Amino acid sequence: MGTSRTGRILGPDPRGLTFFISPQWYNHPGVQGELKDEYSFLSFQPENIVLTAVKKAEDDGSLVLRFYEWAGKETDAKLQLPVGAEKVSETDLMEKPLAEPSVQDGTVTVHTKPYEIKTIRVRFAAKPASQTARSR
Repeated sequence: MGTSRTGRILGPDPRGLTFFISPQWYNHPGVQGELKDEYSFLSFQPENIVLTAVKKAEDDGSLVLRFYEWAGKETDAKLQLPVGAEKVSETDLMEKPLAEPSVQDGTVTVHTKPYEIKTIRVRFAAKPASQTARSR
């Protein structure tokens, strides 16, 4: 893994990385405070799991995560989810629900077969109107 200084964010297996672009960041003039050297928005274990996509769902505001197992080993993938994750669904590649694994302490476990591609949909708790309204 890495820090916000090194830019290394993906798994350790170079076969899963056809290219890599270091993330860019800047300090917005309207935001006060400091960025920590390390922050994990999302993490996967064990090391034979590679995250290949993070995107917005096609039909709502959910977050879609796609990953695969690269070492040919059946495994239980453990995903540490972003703060505010409320519900998780395992889906097919078209984002249609297949199963609903349980979330415990912000972590979900997904059984993964050798070389299998998995898609997970993460729904977040709705923010109160006071947090979503823009201040004028």
